[in-house]
Amino acid sequence: MNSKKHIMDFSDIHLNLGNVREKSIVYYEDDAESIRLPQSLSKVANSMKGIIEQKRTALNSDAFRLKYLERLYRVTIINTVDGDMAQCRAQPMQLIHLDKINLPRMIKTVAMHSRLISGGLILVVGKVGSGKTTTCAAIAHARTSEFGGLLLTIEDPAELPLNGPMGIGHCIQMEVQGKDEFEDAGRKALRCFPAGKPGSLFISEIRDPVTASLALRASLDGNLVIATMHGDSITGALKRLSSYASKAMSEAEVKEMLSSGFRMCLHQSREDDKLDVKALIDTDIVGSTLRAGAISQLESEVQRQNTLLQKNELPIPRKL
Repeated sequence: MNSKKHIMDFSDIHLNLGNVREKSIVYYEDDAESIRLPQSLSKVANSMKGIIEQKRTALNSDAFRLKYLERLYRVTIINTVDGDMAQCRAQPMQLIHLDKINLPRMIKTVAMHSRLISGGLILVVGKVGSGKTTTCAAIAHARTSEFGGLLLTIEDPAELPLNGPMGIGHCIQMEVQGKDEFEDAGRKALRCFPAGKPGSLFISEIRDPVTASLALRASLDGNLVIATMHGDSITGALKRLSSYASKAMSEAEVKEMLSSGFRMCLHQSREDDKLDVKALIDTDIVGSTLRAGAISQLESEVQRQNTLLQKNELPIPRKL
């Protein structure tokens, strides 16, 4: 470990719940080394273990948030050959505003356009740790602050502090545990948006038929849905979304809903702490291709659009 790093500044700590002292490891930002738990962290690690076990029992869940010593962690407990391991990832305690995120200017222009007040779907995809949630939250916060109305979030678990006033709008943040709670929260959320006011719905991750069908249906109900997905590419994520949704509705419905609701998909990746972003915006050709279900054919359109974006030129979105 770099001697200049503070002992508590770890990005991740993996706690073996059966043998904290001997089988736990820590990671530090910008350092690939896996470090055996230092003696100086033993007290902290044992204290975290106790709180994690209590919360696990109380929630009957292996995924939740934990606040400890003024830091917020996302906890996921997995079963290993050495017993249960609690993987704790440090989360930002403050929202990063959209103007501070290194997104191309034209993408920010699309994300903040007034045309999205009428609703639609924005996807942010990428691998774990690529900043998907940070980008989604920043877009949702910026739009609610500027255009007003209500932002509802459904998160499993909640990762960023969003609840409360936002500019001229307001956010209600909901934390759920598992598919059943998510489905119930989704039904309730769609009844909560004030009539005639801008509404946004942030879904922390589309990962099954329930979340996929909610995202598509809500995007056509006058709400702007902003959601993350794991994915290696834009077309790969759109195929996965379609596959999930097709288990909850007909393929014809999926094609029509995705074509009508799609507004933008961003793919994010990080290398050497540099953010690389590719985008697909809802041009006329994107809409017709999605309606035909020919998602693979969008690869050339992704390349065309990103060539324009690199020149600070904006692909022309379709008229809504």
